[in-house]
Amino acid sequence: MQFTMKHLLFALVTACLLAGCTPKSTTPADGTAVDSTAAVDSLQKVFLAVSQGVWVMNDYIADIEKTRSPLHSADKLEGVVAMIVNGEVKGDSLEIPVSWTNHEGTSFMLYFRPGQQAQHWPTDLHDTEQTGDSYAVGHATANGATQLSLYHYDKSHALLDTRAFTKVADAAPDNDVSWGLQTIVNETLIAGTYAVHDSSKTVGTITFNRDGSCTGYGKYKSYYVFTDFLGGPVPNFDEIAFNLGGDDDKRFAIDIKADTIRLNNMVGVEEDGTLKADKVRLTLVRK
Repeated sequence: MQFTMKHLLFALVTACLLAGCTPKSTTPADGTAVDSTAAVDSLQKVFLAVSQGVWVMNDYIADIEKTRSPLHSADKLEGVVAMIVNGEVKGDSLEIPVSWTNHEGTSFMLYFRPGQQAQHWPTDLHDTEQTGDSYAVGHATANGATQLSLYHYDKSHALLDTRAFTKVADAAPDNDVSWGLQTIVNETLIAGTYAVHDSSKTVGTITFNRDGSCTGYGKYKSYYVFTDFLGGPVPNFDEIAFNLGGDDDKRFAIDIKADTIRLNNMVGVEEDGTLKADKVRLTLVRK
């Protein structure tokens, strides 16, 4: 009987079924074989159960609480300073948007595969200055609260350092990677209701909300405390803008002392480094 292509195809399919050649397993770091689908699903569920949300670097949060000045805390903003875990899984991976040095948005991929240690998920994030260095994301618990941690390994898989992050919200508007850190600054330094005084009398009240909105005084509907000092001359004071980018954009030098905020007029030009704080325009006293 002539052996046709149909017979050959049938023989190959039969052999494959008998041998169980459908891919079902992978080999994790410890060398044990596990079902790939079950492993991915399990690792995914464990990670997403506690990781979804907006995360900001602990070191910056602690420093801004101490200095009460974004300018004086800016040296903490290196590398990954905020992350968003939104649960949009694709296969065995998850793209994690991040804020890099609080100046630009980027992302890295997290993989639902066994890592160097239990509940350490490997990523494609690498140290550009140290060939072979790698990063993983995992969970840690401090003072009864879950933290997300970024683990840095050298090329021999030794742990070099760990950076911890605190969850500050369940989600960020439009997946804005700068929103979480900005919200922490607002909450720590500004949020609340204040009596507004000019040089001679009380002229009203203003309420600053955590999300950057404000109400109660004049045309001010939003506020923005500057936290990014890269890309140009840096003034020697902190700065706040009301209605940023609008036709009625108004900016002040800001000085925060305890429950009092002083808004100073500014003179000079920011682009050429001559911008300076001038006379106090308004004094805000927390109510």
